[in-house]
Amino acid sequence: MDMNIVTRLLFFLSLFLMAVGAFADAEVESNDTPATANTLTSGVAMSGQLFNSSDVDYFKITVGSSGTMQIRTSGYASCTKVEVLNSSQQVIASENVFGDTTFSVGFNQAGSYFFKISQNIPNTAPYALTVSITGDPPSAPTISLQSKTHSS
Repeated sequence: MDMNIVTRLLFFLSLFLMAVGAFADAEVESNDTPATANTLTSGVAMSGQLFNSSDVDYFKITVGSSGTMQIRTSGYASCTKVEVLNSSQQVIASENVFGDTTFSVGFNQAGSYFFKISQNIPNTAPYALTVSITGDPPSAPTISLQSKTHSS
């Protein structure tokens, strides 16, 4: 195989891998309901964008038994509303954010918490949401194996 072709293939492969990595923290539409919420990782920013005045974005994170969620918005999130909902979809905190804003919410129950992002004033500029969890981490899943012997 021609070395020039190999070099070009490696170049385009590296561009592709960089592009995939660059978008790994971007929201995936449609995330307009709790059932379609994008999953957050503690401390990792997720970028999003509200495309019109009726668009909402949902994100979720799973937490352990108790602790604090530090919620940070950044970018041009002018006049955006962030609602924190428990697993029953009840609002436990709400904050109107203007650009870079940080607020904290305590939790005392393990499970999934949701973040609903909506507009107060029409604005389609992108934003970033970072949720950092301090406290008990979620429990690791457990598997129980039982041994049965068969006698004849």
